[in-house]
Amino acid sequence: QILRIKRERLVRNACVAAGNWGDESALPYLEELLYDESPLVRAHAVWAVGQIMRDDAINLLTPSHRIEHEAIVIDEYAQILK
Repeated sequence: QILRIKRERLVRNACVAAGNWGDESALPYLEELLYDESPLVRAHAVWAVGQIMRDDAINLLTPSHRIEHEAIVIDEYAQILK
């Protein structure tokens, strides 16, 4: 099954699980994924950080937000940072 869904979908699913789990121990891994090559992964990492940190997410997300250029990810930042 893992080979069929490929890395991008597997990591996206892990981001969703981490966000739903809500444990701050996932944050270092999610922070790395904010710079992943896949816009889908980056967007879900942003979402997960927002779920875990809520109002404090701005501090972690601002550096990666400043360099983001993909619409799907920018839209997720807008939802979290509003």
